[in-house]
Formats: sequence, C-alpha cells, structure tokens
Amino acid sequence: MARRELLRPLGVSLFGALGVLAGGQAGGVAGFAWLALVAPCCGALAAPRSGDVAPRSGSRRLALVPPTLWLLLALALPHAALPAAPAAWLVVGLLYAIGWACGGRTGVPALLLLTSLSLCALPTWGGLGTSPWPAALGARFLDLSPTALVLESGGLDWMRHPAIYDPVGSSSIGPELRAPWRAPLASAVLVVVGCLAFAVGRLLRPEH
Repeated sequence: MARRELLRPLGVSLFGALGVLAGGQAGGVAGFAWLALVAPCCGALAAPRSGDVAPRSGSRRLALVPPTLWLLLALALPHAALPAAPAAWLVVGLLYAIGWACGGRTGVPALLLLTSLSLCALPTWGGLGTSPWPAALGARFLDLSPTALVLESGGLDWMRHPAIYDPVGSSSIGPELRAPWRAPLASAVLVVVGCLAFAVGRLLRPEH
C-alpha cells in the first residue's frame, strides 16, 4: 500500500480533530459544528481514487479511520457532551459517508466544503450584520444547514442558541414555520441522500 494512501486518512483525521479539540472549551457545541461543516469534505478526501494502488477493500477500511479517531478523541476530552451526543455522531457519520460516496474525483472535496460553508452561513447572512431573512425563508435555510442538522439531532435547541438567535431572527420563527430536526428524521433524509450520492458516484468514478 502506497505511503500517500496511509497518510491521507491521517491528514483527514487531523483536519477534523482541530474542531473536536476546540469543542472541548464549548461543551461540545463548537466541535460538532466544525464536524458538521467539514465531514462531507473529509469523507470525499478519504475516498479511494482511480490512481490508488491499494485494493478498494483496503481503501474502504482506511476511510473508517478519521471518524473513529474523532469519536475516541471526543470521548477522551473532559467536557460536557450534547444531550443526545450519540445521535449527533450518527448524523456526522452519515455526512462523512455522503462525502465518501461523492469522492474520488478532483475538485469534489473543495466543492463539498464550499457547499457546506454556504449552507451553514446562509441562515445568518454569513455574519455580515445585515437584517435577518424573512421568517419563512430563514426557517428553510436553517433546515438546510448541516450545523442545525447535527446539533438539533444531538438535542440542542440550535435555533434559540445565542450564537444565531439575533442574526437568524429566531424570535419570528414560530413552530408553525419550523420544528427542530430530530435524529430519526435527519438520519432517514441523509440515508436517502447518501444512496443517491453513492449511485451517482459509482457512475462517475471508475472501478479498479
């Protein structure tokens, strides 16, 4: 197995671990928010590529290294987890799997990172200090945010969190416009998206 194929999952692990370490000072919220942002990109980076010399089965096993190390690191940190941290980890794993299913092609990791960043920033207008979106539109953007998906699945009322309450205009988003994500629904949606991504990925990524 080529050295670069061993270094790739280690580099991906380090990239995700930066946020997990930062989350140790914020009750786990910052770490999960970071992983929600980068998990699809990390999955794509860890996916086997057409030039790899390792068997595809070996590449698949190596792809499990980053999320496993993130979980072990999070468990070792002395900070409070989310109310339902296992559910949040499940959603992070599914986001990572979607990235892996899309990966193996040049430019895909950067595209996934840009997409995640855009979806995370849209509810707050990218932190530019402008007035919030109209309530109905802000609610839909929150539904599409990977951060909301992970944190709300983990039991956090993200829409009422101080970090986004005023920028999003959460006071005007009532239950008739939006309900928080719950892990079963979030997982089901991501499984469907992941299956579609895997099917498209198989068509675009040559087997070897």
